[in-house]
Amino acid sequence: MEPKTLEVFERLERLERQNRQLKMAAALFILFMSPLILMSAAGHQGRTVEARQIVLKDDEGHTRAVLGMRSAGPGLALYGAEGDKVQALLTVLETGPVLGLYDADGTTRALLGVTPKGATLTFNDAEGKLRAEMGLSGDAPQLTFFDREGNPVYVGH
Repeated sequence: MEPKTLEVFERLERLERQNRQLKMAAALFILFMSPLILMSAAGHQGRTVEARQIVLKDDEGHTRAVLGMRSAGPGLALYGAEGDKVQALLTVLETGPVLGLYDADGTTRALLGVTPKGATLTFNDAEGKLRAEMGLSGDAPQLTFFDREGNPVYVGH
């Protein structure tokens, strides 16, 4: 064998030996650190986690849910399969909680709201126009249906 080839083989052997030593050191480090990390994590059970926002994503990386503070108050937004359109939104306004349900295009189709005066459930058409409303103000229930122009066509008390 030529001296240069022999030198390359020696260097390769030395590198392989160092690589094995590094692997062993890393394995020992993980072996001894794992219990410490697990004990540390176990000590945090039941403690408060503080955050302004928590985002849940699916396996493809699409946003599917966001729990966080909004300008109007706390909210939970649930997104469609592609993660680009809100399908449901729960928030708490100064007047009370509101639940909004949206179609695939992001158009508001139903709202449920509670205020100090009562509760209201509304239904909108595909264009987002109010078509039906059911409410309770104090002890007085009311049911209203609207035409395409938004005019009441039936009001029941």
